[in-house]
Amino acid sequence: MKKNLIILLLIPFLIALLGVVTINTTFNLIENDIVGINWDYEDFEVFENNKEYLLEAEGINEKNYPASKGNNLIWSIKNRDSNDTNVYGEIILKGTFYYLVTKNPGEVIITCSNEKGNVFKTMSAIIYQAGTSVIIVQNKNKSSQNNIDPTLYYGEYDLVDNKKVKASFEFDIKVVPENNGSELFIESKSDNISVDLKARKVTINKAGKSYFTVNGTKAVNEMQSMTYSFDVVEEGVNVYSYSDLLYCTNNSKNGEVVVLRKSFESLDYILDNKDDSTVCFGNYNSKTNKFNFENEVYKFTTTYNKNYIDQWNNYIRSNNGNNFVTDQIIVGLRVQKDFYGNGYTINMHNLTFPTNEIILETENGQIKVPELSNDDLFRGPRPFYALGDPSNMPLVEAFGQDNIGMYVDGDNILINDINLRNCDFGNMVSNLNTVGTVLETNGNNITISNSRLSNGKNVIRSFSSMNTIIKNSLLSNSRNFLISLGTNEYIEVDTSSEYSFTDLNNRPVKSRIDSYLKIDGLGDDVLNAYMNGDFTDKEVMRKALTSIQDALNQKQLVEGNYKGSMIVEDTLFYRSGIASIALESMFNGPFLSNSAPSAIADILKMLSTNDGTSLDKLQFNHLAGMSYPVYLTLKGSTKFYDYKTADQIDMNGLINENISSFAASIQPDYQGIITIDKIFPIKTYLMEQANKNNQIYNGHVNCPIAYYGGGLNASVVNLDSLDCKDQLGEELSIDFMDAYLELGKGNGTIEMLKNMMLKSVVVVTGTEPFKFVLTKGNGYLYNETPKVLELIENAKGE
Repeated sequence: MKKNLIILLLIPFLIALLGVVTINTTFNLIENDIVGINWDYEDFEVFENNKEYLLEAEGINEKNYPASKGNNLIWSIKNRDSNDTNVYGEIILKGTFYYLVTKNPGEVIITCSNEKGNVFKTMSAIIYQAGTSVIIVQNKNKSSQNNIDPTLYYGEYDLVDNKKVKASFEFDIKVVPENNGSELFIESKSDNISVDLKARKVTINKAGKSYFTVNGTKAVNEMQSMTYSFDVVEEGVNVYSYSDLLYCTNNSKNGEVVVLRKSFESLDYILDNKDDSTVCFGNYNSKTNKFNFENEVYKFTTTYNKNYIDQWNNYIRSNNGNNFVTDQIIVGLRVQKDFYGNGYTINMHNLTFPTNEIILETENGQIKVPELSNDDLFRGPRPFYALGDPSNMPLVEAFGQDNIGMYVDGDNILINDINLRNCDFGNMVSNLNTVGTVLETNGNNITISNSRLSNGKNVIRSFSSMNTIIKNSLLSNSRNFLISLGTNEYIEVDTSSEYSFTDLNNRPVKSRIDSYLKIDGLGDDVLNAYMNGDFTDKEVMRKALTSIQDALNQKQLVEGNYKGSMIVEDTLFYRSGIASIALESMFNGPFLSNSAPSAIADILKMLSTNDGTSLDKLQFNHLAGMSYPVYLTLKGSTKFYDYKTADQIDMNGLINENISSFAASIQPDYQGIITIDKIFPIKTYLMEQANKNNQIYNGHVNCPIAYYGGGLNASVVNLDSLDCKDQLGEELSIDFMDAYLELGKGNGTIEMLKNMMLKSVVVVTGTEPFKFVLTKGNGYLYNETPKVLELIENAKGE
């Protein structure tokens, strides 16, 4: 019985490490979207006027996951050069089939998309009049037909045998009708290219705006010429293969400017779809049926707080152990210079996703869950703190920096028009636990524009980067946050200075922190009394706890001193696991600083790891500190499509715990009596406040912004130029100390244990409140999905 109580007492401490809820018994399913569209249309297609044409395409499902509702294909048409509709043609629906009806000679853009509007493909259609002829010029290498930025980009260079040479490309010419008897010629061209009409080849001589116009002579019919236009990127390298991609990124000391000319997809996609514009991400060995990324990835030492990792490894080293924890971060692609995606896709599934799976029996039938194999490199984030052996089923593990898909490493870098995702993950966000961050910035003045980033533990992580700009982009499908914003810099707790504290008798005390919080010290007495409910004056206890936190978090040292900043403009947020944007700060409670209160330490002495080591010996001090703040600006037509119920707010991605199953295996009766939601009722408090402030719609909340609490969070959000700012409700603050000071000692053993668990939260995280910004409860964007066509229109206007 004593051991059971010890485990139950530990639960709040474990959960308090991140101040979140762990749910291991349910699986939250989401709607599964198509991953692409297949069709046989070229970049430019020709249609005769006053005719009707059947339009054909099919959606590409993720393997083993049929698409859910909202993924039927629909077609639309838009004039290229005017906003007038139905001038040159229109799309009509007959039964379940779509047709193009041509009405006047001209050029239109035809788009096929899913009903949701977040997956699409486009082509240019030229409508000609019978009795005339049209020239069509297009690259033999099909474009992505999936770009947001309307400009087509080429690099100055191609790679031949891993050497840069002046770029060239082959093109095709088609005359419609074919038998018009015309002789073709180059009517005009830009000075920076050479055009060999006979060989159908363009050679690029230097960067700049580029074009060439093809016309015809001796035509039987009236001839319509065509101009092929593109931009040549200075120092850009055209990337057609995975080896090209590595040459420009991981294998380059200083990096190369990348201009994508192919998509990079998963092996499953390559095997199931015939697509000449797509190649495999990774080098697949058909004999071993494996990829070997070990010598291809980029690695660096984590830039986040690694005090725990260092102290753990020193302990292992001094005890002749071998279960060290790596402080290395693994990166799929290290980008050091500009990156032009041309709308092409990079899907790093082969690298990031677990290669094994297990089948679990649930109330709703069997569910396939990914499982890591020994060969998988992406294995989840590095520990910020762990209780127990972090390499062998720790009781709990709180996370720091994660592995990364694309690491933007340097200053003044542009990432433009890339469709980047870390993996395909099925219909459970929990499958994103180990796949890493999609894109992380490490530098100043980094801009991500006209892009779609999706499917990661976090989608964008920007720590200690000044003036990061996210513009006209779509961020979707995160386990935790779509943007995680914070700093690596922090101020360590000053143990040499004296601070003013208030003791249990409401008397002022001058002391150093280490002395005040030592075992049987006055601060230790305060914290033990708080946990045990041994106090009568709530205001005196509040002052005593606040004085400890004030010594750990000195706001005047960091307020206004921003070590990171971001501008988010005209960007769409869709489907996070917790909140669209998180402003993070370190937790900085007294336990992380000095292992106080001693009541927790006494419990740890009674528990041990699998090898018999007492958990008391695995305590480490001075692990955290006071984070510097960041400054976030939201502006323009930025929108949040991020509704979820309380059950769907899934904090499990922030902490790995093995306590719940361990406790249930010892005494199943306790599982239903004290649950994690009861121990740390953040969702309960959040929903209560949201309901009180009319910020719930049809049982759903939409959370654009979350501030980490516990430790000091002095970050600021500027909404002055945000179009939808009137749709945001007032900031909600969850101050657990307010509620926990009312609990007292509790009546009976179960209530006493529950109250101790609740109150121990702030001992680890600190006493600063958690804050949330929700949308109002008026149904703003409820049941709507982001439309990529909106981003395309924005890009055209630039």
